[in-house]
Amino acid sequence: MAISVEKYSELVLRIYETALDASCWEPTLEQLAEEFGARMGALLVAEPGSSEIKTKSVGMDPAAISSYNDYYGRLDPVAAAIQEAPAGMVIAAQEVFTRPEHLQAEFQADWAIPNHISDGIFARLTRDRGGAAWVCFAAPRRPAAFATPERLRLMRFLVPHLQRTVRVQAQLTQLGEARDRILEALEHVPHGVVLMARDGRVLFASSAAIGIFDRRDGILFRAQQVQPQSARENAILQRLLGLASGGSGGVRSGGCLTISRPSGRQPLVLHVLPLGEKQNGSADANASVLLLIIDPERQPDPRPSVLRQLYGLTAAETAVAARITRGDGLQSVADELAVSLSTARTQLQKVFEKTGTHRQAELVRLLLNIEGGPR
Repeated sequence: MAISVEKYSELVLRIYETALDASCWEPTLEQLAEEFGARMGALLVAEPGSSEIKTKSVGMDPAAISSYNDYYGRLDPVAAAIQEAPAGMVIAAQEVFTRPEHLQAEFQADWAIPNHISDGIFARLTRDRGGAAWVCFAAPRRPAAFATPERLRLMRFLVPHLQRTVRVQAQLTQLGEARDRILEALEHVPHGVVLMARDGRVLFASSAAIGIFDRRDGILFRAQQVQPQSARENAILQRLLGLASGGSGGVRSGGCLTISRPSGRQPLVLHVLPLGEKQNGSADANASVLLLIIDPERQPDPRPSVLRQLYGLTAAETAVAARITRGDGLQSVADELAVSLSTARTQLQKVFEKTGTHRQAELVRLLLNIEGGPR
């Protein structure tokens, strides 16, 4: 089995294509299996801290894979040998099945032989905190062993490339999971959060930001861009986005502006902030921009559960505190709660004592700051 330099280079290129796109594993395994003259090719990955094994395979009946995972896998002597092998080791099936009785064992007789994969070449790719991975190419047992010197040599040449690909994929998966956690965290910010590319395209918008856009009151989301309805304000925003994404002389800044609202409500406040700057202050070619959208009229009542947990307020005291936060006078609070002014005053005094405040303005500032945290 001879392989040309061109064919080998094609196989290596195909392997590295899978590093950025896991969906390429099946065609890659199919091409490798064809080159090895194998009936089946498979990649098996055990996630770190998990007993679950994920399999990418070609040339295998799904029912055979299911029966292997459900029962026969625990009887597989090759799998046991691979698990004990160091990373990078190549193993031939005939090295494991060294005695005639091995061929009559349940695994071989009831699973491997009926599925025409009772011989093959296997390699341990990784063995570290990032998990474990194996690759195998199998074929029916024939008088001549499948693991010829040429096939073993090809496998040993390919293993380093397969190892790097598996590790790159694991790192990309970890980065993707970290990104998802960060975006999930941004959903807890009460203000609108928008992440933008250098060209102004929106890469992410939090639910709060989408809610502001959907109201179509002063600012829109159109054609992947954030656009104030006022032409003058849009021009200011575009200038600030340019400063935040590109800057002048390699120094990125940003700024803030207000967005008027046709409804007559108080203007929105926009903060434009550079993201991804290098420590030396120069602009990063792949940097993006953070747009923070604040609605000054957003006045959520302090959540009763939060006030109870932080300050031990009763239900009545929480009701008074929430209405004071809206800016209502004490008489209005008493009227709304259908209690006497004296009762409302007593409950407010209890709130002062429990929160460590002394005046209504101080209490309002404290409670608004609490609600400015996670939603």
